[in-house]
Amino acid sequence: MRKLWRHAIRMTFRQQRDLAADVRYALGDYEGAAQLAANATARMSDTELKNPIDGTVRLAQVAAEAGGQNRPFSPTGYTRPKRTLDVGQPMKAILLASLGACAPILLSALAWSAVHSKSESSTAASIDGTYELTERVMASGAVLRSPSIAGLYTQAAGHFNLNIFVKKDDGTIASESTVGRFTFSADKYCEWIIYTIRKDLDKPGVTNEAPPIGDHCALVTSKDGRFNFSPPGEGVEVSYGSEGFTASIGGDFVDHWTKIR
Repeated sequence: MRKLWRHAIRMTFRQQRDLAADVRYALGDYEGAAQLAANATARMSDTELKNPIDGTVRLAQVAAEAGGQNRPFSPTGYTRPKRTLDVGQPMKAILLASLGACAPILLSALAWSAVHSKSESSTAASIDGTYELTERVMASGAVLRSPSIAGLYTQAAGHFNLNIFVKKDDGTIASESTVGRFTFSADKYCEWIIYTIRKDLDKPGVTNEAPPIGDHCALVTSKDGRFNFSPPGEGVEVSYGSEGFTASIGGDFVDHWTKIR
């Protein structure tokens, strides 16, 4: 009998480690945690779900079983197989008690991971994307579109690339091509130009000189779901929304950029 009970205790500790592994896995893989909870809930009866004690124990049992059957491969390549063992009534009583104690930990971890994931995704501020210049509205009310004006602007993972071409009244083309780095948060935008070539924009002729900049960062304000700021050294006021952004240069014109990716 003593040997049987020692074996039962070892199995209880092993089961606890299994549940702890499930908790750690759930915290590192939100999608897997959600699937685990869905599998467990689907396999419970209404009576089991409503029972404040047995329902908790049952959910832990089903979650552990579902984890053994449906868990995807982890980054380390280790997937714990499902175990089955006829343990008898004394053993089952000990396992149920252990599962009852560990189940709240597993359920709390799953709930925390889901809330944490949702919170991070809802508060992240980003202006990453690819934008196309679709029109320029002049102060006079005139509207320029392709082929009179064309532009493509990409911001991704802290890097940007701007290309813009404008056909002037005399038929010549003014242009700019610039690559650089940037950082963005809900309250600050910073920009560093790595290389630029400009033709007949700020002044006649071709230049590789970027506008002089005293401070590489600018304050960002938000209103009605839009981010507003003025990139350092450019004399432009931009306003980003889900559809794209506008860029205003003084009272001369407003460029409308549409997000295409």
